[in-house]
Amino acid sequence: MKLIVFVIFVLACALFAQPGAYPDFETLKNDLEEIVKSNPTLIQMESQGTTLGGREILMLKFGAGEQDKKPAILLVGGVSGSDLAGTDIIMQFIKSGVTNYGKNDIITSMI
Repeated sequence: MKLIVFVIFVLACALFAQPGAYPDFETLKNDLEEIVKSNPTLIQMESQGTTLGGREILMLKFGAGEQDKKPAILLVGGVSGSDLAGTDIIMQFIKSGVTNYGKNDIITSMI
């Protein structure tokens, strides 16, 4: 049941993404830094190195409670510079998760 709700949640994030309004790398990084700063108990951000183009490869850990005892998923976006939708969907997922954590029982239990 949780998986079905999660899939619906991700698809809803995709539907509400604003097409044509894709941010650049610096804007994304600044947005992520603000989200992490505002939610330090839910999200941690680490640099995993740099790309050949000199941009940081960022990894976010998103969860609460005993994370080692919960199942994990891997969401990857921004792998291809010409495929911007994946990054936007993940950003919407993060923003929605942070906004609804503690307000929506299903999302809270998943995080």
